[in-house]
Amino acid sequence: MTFRQTLTVVTVIRDGCVEQLRSLLNARGDTLQTTRPAIPFDTIDTIHMARWVMVDGYDKDGRRAPNRLVFCSNYDNLLKDQLSRLSTDAGTALDEIYELCEGYPEPANRNPSSRAAYLSQHIVDNDCIFIGTPDRTLVQIRQENALRIAMQAYLDKFQTNGKSAREVKAAVRAFVESNPDLSWAKAPAPPRESTWLQVTLLILAAPFLLPFLLLWLLILRLFFERTDKPQNIKPCDLDPTLAPELERREDVAAQSPFSQLMEIKPGKFRLLTLKGVLWLSTYTGRYIFKNGNIMFIPSIHFYNWLILPEGRLLFFSNFDGSWQSYLGDFIDKAAFGLNGVLSNCVGFPKTWFLFFKGVHDVEHYKAWARFANIPTQAWYTAYPTLTVKNINNNSRLRLGLHEDMTEEKAAKWLRGV
Repeated sequence: MTFRQTLTVVTVIRDGCVEQLRSLLNARGDTLQTTRPAIPFDTIDTIHMARWVMVDGYDKDGRRAPNRLVFCSNYDNLLKDQLSRLSTDAGTALDEIYELCEGYPEPANRNPSSRAAYLSQHIVDNDCIFIGTPDRTLVQIRQENALRIAMQAYLDKFQTNGKSAREVKAAVRAFVESNPDLSWAKAPAPPRESTWLQVTLLILAAPFLLPFLLLWLLILRLFFERTDKPQNIKPCDLDPTLAPELERREDVAAQSPFSQLMEIKPGKFRLLTLKGVLWLSTYTGRYIFKNGNIMFIPSIHFYNWLILPEGRLLFFSNFDGSWQSYLGDFIDKAAFGLNGVLSNCVGFPKTWFLFFKGVHDVEHYKAWARFANIPTQAWYTAYPTLTVKNINNNSRLRLGLHEDMTEEKAAKWLRGV
């Protein structure tokens, strides 16, 4: 079984170092999708995606927070191995970044062990995680893409001469089995996680939870939603000087990063509502929406939500396409879930019984979402040309390679190549 996890590290930026760190991360971030990245994530074969985001300080209603740096990576297998690889392979980069943060080891004491210890001390738990292509390591994703490319190249030169789809598929299989570079494809793919037990438990618990949920929603409607004050921000109200910084990391690959920072509405009731929705999102995302289709949106690689101590909500997402199409997908296909989370944030368009309306006020929602959008200073993806659909298709091709298929099914399999 393959374990895919999300690491989030939050550190405090030293006084007077904010702009220096911002410039450094922007400069290093500009190289991460080039052939000579300044931060050697490309040498670590367990990191799918990673980012650094700076979160400005906060001082409101007695709640304070310093300027912070947030690092987030989506990785394979054990945490200790991930920290070890980061601290060794990317040690020099970590030194120049984190020496601008509080508590980092002095130069004489910097080594892989002290770097790993520093990162470990600043790890925070995410409140919600979703993985769109679970149970596949980075190595497997890259191998399966190489397999598809090799099969495609073979078929481009193959003379069918009236052969059936089953005969063509058999020829492709023989080609793969005779190619020493593809010898790994002879073995079956690692097993996927079974989730039938978790799904059954949720179904059994639903009748008992439903009355409590209805009561909760009624209280929310009567005592909170009716007094909510939406921001009603419009596109013309957005700061035009922020757009270039936001767009710096957008559309540089088949995927893009999206980072948001929002203020949670005051009161324990709203906070508990938010935590409940995030827990449900994590549970259903892991055990129900397992094939890159979270609420029928087939384009999200990873996302995670983090509630900050001062009462703000941080959101990181890695998705296919543009941010406009990304938000459009949520409005059209997942308004229910998005309202459930964001209706607990200040300025969000008015909702009705938590899950309704909200994002359907499209103009105000899109402007509000862009207003909450914060720059991603550095972002890396290990497979810049692959969408979620590509990854899932490559896995299906590998699974079907050794399967005995009917003519119709073999033809469909060949179309995937």
